[in-house]
Amino acid sequence: MSQNSCCVPGCLVTKSDGIPLHRFPNPDLNTEKFNTWISKIGGHVATMDVSDVYSNRRVCHKHFEEIYKYPRNRLCKLAIPALYLPAQAVPDVEITAPAQPLILNVRESQSEMQMRDHLLTESVTMPHQPSTSGVQVTLLDIEIREQLHAESVTMPAHAVSSTCCAQETLLDIEMRGCEEYGKQKGHNKQHKRKSTKPKGPYVPLTKLKQFNSILKQLKKCEDNKMILKRKYILAKKMTRTTAFEIVSSKMSATAKIFCQMQASQSGKKKHGRRFTLDEKILALSLYKPAPKAYRLLSNLCVLPSKRTLQNLLHNFDLNPGVNELIFDNLKNRVSKLPDNYKYCSLLFDEMAIGTGLTYDKKKDKILGFVDNGEKIECEFCDHVLVFMIRGIVKKYKQPIAYYYCSGSTKAVELKVHINNIVKKVQKTGLKVVATICDQGTSNVAAITMLIKETQEVYVRNGKIYREGFFKVGNDKIFPLYDPPHLIKGIRNNLITKDLKYTMKGKECTAKWSHIVQLYNRCPGYRGVKLVPKLTAHHVLPHLIPKMRVKHCTQVFSQSVGVGLACMAELGALDKSSYETADLLLFFDDLFDSVNGSFSEIIGGKKYRAAVTPTSPHHNLWNYSIPILKSMKFVSSNSRGVVPSLSSWIQTIENFKNIVKFLNSKGINSLLLRNFNQDPLENFFGAIRAHGYSNIMPTSSAFEGAFKTLLINNITSSHSVGSNCEKDDSVCLQSLKCFLINPKDNNTATECEDEVDYAHLYIDPINTDALLASKTPMDIEKCAAIGYCSGWIAQLAKKHVFKNCITCRHDLEAEDLLNFHKFIKMKEYENKKWLCYPTRALFDFFAQVEHISIEILKDRAKNYISKYIKLIMTVNLNFNFLTCLLHKNDLTDYLINKSTFFFINNWCKDVNNVLTGKITFWDVNDPMKEKAHRHYSKNKGRKRIRQNNVSVINSTRLNL
Repeated sequence: MSQNSCCVPGCLVTKSDGIPLHRFPNPDLNTEKFNTWISKIGGHVATMDVSDVYSNRRVCHKHFEEIYKYPRNRLCKLAIPALYLPAQAVPDVEITAPAQPLILNVRESQSEMQMRDHLLTESVTMPHQPSTSGVQVTLLDIEIREQLHAESVTMPAHAVSSTCCAQETLLDIEMRGCEEYGKQKGHNKQHKRKSTKPKGPYVPLTKLKQFNSILKQLKKCEDNKMILKRKYILAKKMTRTTAFEIVSSKMSATAKIFCQMQASQSGKKKHGRRFTLDEKILALSLYKPAPKAYRLLSNLCVLPSKRTLQNLLHNFDLNPGVNELIFDNLKNRVSKLPDNYKYCSLLFDEMAIGTGLTYDKKKDKILGFVDNGEKIECEFCDHVLVFMIRGIVKKYKQPIAYYYCSGSTKAVELKVHINNIVKKVQKTGLKVVATICDQGTSNVAAITMLIKETQEVYVRNGKIYREGFFKVGNDKIFPLYDPPHLIKGIRNNLITKDLKYTMKGKECTAKWSHIVQLYNRCPGYRGVKLVPKLTAHHVLPHLIPKMRVKHCTQVFSQSVGVGLACMAELGALDKSSYETADLLLFFDDLFDSVNGSFSEIIGGKKYRAAVTPTSPHHNLWNYSIPILKSMKFVSSNSRGVVPSLSSWIQTIENFKNIVKFLNSKGINSLLLRNFNQDPLENFFGAIRAHGYSNIMPTSSAFEGAFKTLLINNITSSHSVGSNCEKDDSVCLQSLKCFLINPKDNNTATECEDEVDYAHLYIDPINTDALLASKTPMDIEKCAAIGYCSGWIAQLAKKHVFKNCITCRHDLEAEDLLNFHKFIKMKEYENKKWLCYPTRALFDFFAQVEHISIEILKDRAKNYISKYIKLIMTVNLNFNFLTCLLHKNDLTDYLINKSTFFFINNWCKDVNNVLTGKITFWDVNDPMKEKAHRHYSKNKGRKRIRQNNVSVINSTRLNL
């Protein structure tokens, strides 16, 4: 006997008969149900090992009643085998019946009787009767049978048939249980039944309640099953209609999901809607970019609520640093790629975010501090460093890690991050060929340190180092700087300085003033312009959007260069404008050579085509390097080489090395536009919600947007006002699988740091002195504590003890106290809806606030709530709670609710200091002091520049 046959003794059904076979319930998750199946089936299964039964034994479909059967040969969770089973004997039990049969006045429908019998029946053979037929005994009477066996309970010997007698006895037992239950509810007249037979054991009330509850659930499940079955049949018919097929064939996948959601959920109540995972992801992609538009759309269409979408994001965690779930999923995806698709580049850049603290209850962590994935520093983060991989041959992209930092990441720390990320990417099977970043000081310093480390290794091994790469493991990685940033750097320096260079043996000088003269010579109001795309936003320094690439490349273009040379040729401009025109044409060709996006030459722009072993790019690069080395920016104050020039040289050299390396791997055609930061810039634009509505997200908002974009494959429109072109790369993987099978990315379960012994001896606050004080600050504090502690008591009454008189006496005061005045004044006339807390609860709430604030001042890290609760259990006394029934639950509720309240309130106070909304704070709180310094340094300076006024000195309070 195996998985292919039924294990019920005497049953000959096998898998080949076409009858479904069902596995036993999981003994680890549902031991009681597993044991019930074993007892019902009996035979050799009862003597087998539990794991063997679960793995290797099956029960066929015919042993279950119709009420338990769902469509597609599935079973209800409450299913128990009840048909065609062998008889089982219950030893040492004598059950006889009274002389007169019992007639019960119980009204039940036929379906209820069937459900009752099918749920609570068990086969029992009477040992003193010759009959072999089984007697139906309720499962709830397993405990009763044990009592019967222990007490040797027997009935009169003159009995009717064994089956009838046993059923009547058990029903009588049940009715006596109902009678007792009715007496407690005050309805004993309806449930009372006269009986002359001796009283026996009765069903406990808790068991009877469970029985009735399960019976109601079964009936509800049966009704829901029929409703769903009808809807399924109708939906299936609709999808098979010709009209539906014609309409859906012309829809995109997203449109189909949206239409199906409207068709299936329309007409249902708000809380009765059930959305599929694809529908939730679609709604999430609509909500994140435009919450206001989503709320408007929710009034017109059926969409999931905001809470549903938030719960979806909470199904899995993405923490700062390396997330193993991303790399594990990425490894599975990469294993299916061809070898030449595995070559990729590593992009990294920083994005400014808003400062602010947010308590994440699920993670038990305060977000908004500097976090590198391994250590949290009590400094406010205002930037996030993001790493992304981008395909070189295949157009794909994938964000893989992020880190919260304050200002720019330090070069030493950035070098460690690059090393770690490259190693993790290499383990997935991808081959990192290059790194791409901008010319930030930390970026240049980190790349320089990596190159020097590689040089030192080569020198120690007696090898000659060439080609400007660094090694991670055994792979050579060539650092590149983002070409759009490089061309913007040249433009920004040329605005304020003159550029001297040598071209074809002649020393030349390029000036921005020549471009301004060209713009002034060709005003648009006189008709057709020589250079129509040249506007004030391209030329005038105070109007130029410095981050927009197109306003730079449209100046360094063939149109402007030729127009400038033409005006100089005609004498309309100074002859020295030739040299500026030559520079514009030079950088036009050079930028095209590193930004090619076409496989062949289009429109005469030969350098915008793919790089091949015989393409003209190589001659241009060899020609341009000496010119770049000769360039120097000259101003009235200084003369020298700016980083943009040296970065251009390094980037061109490494492009030559990359092309040579990939040619050796059989890749002979490269589109160099795949070597820029556009995917990462567009990702930042999507995080900022299309560039306008959320331009400075906090760390909490960034994390939510980051997860949203990964779930929906970074499906979002191109950012309005983006500083780069739209990229056509697709996301390499989606984290949708982690919503189906959620995985916890947090490995730690306890407080991560050691307990600070100073917290174990926090001096308690003197509530007597606080109540006796007449200072306005203390009076206000007492009123606030009294009102909030009453709010906590009211919530505890609703969720924990409800009508318990003892608990109510412990938490609610009978007489008015001094700290009740504010509550009394806040109460509406002739209404008593607010709660007046006892003095003990007032003291408890005051001590919780004192302990929470003292800990938050210097330890706002991971598992902060668990840590505060641990300290509370040491420092606080809970003897004022005297109810033995609810004390444990009530203690936990008061601690959890008050701790959550004070953590959120503290974060709100810090945020108000960060934004300048309050002008006073506790000078003894170091985090609030840091918040004020951060505000004065950043927001205050900005206000001075904008309004030319001084920032008013805020007031600090010694609390």
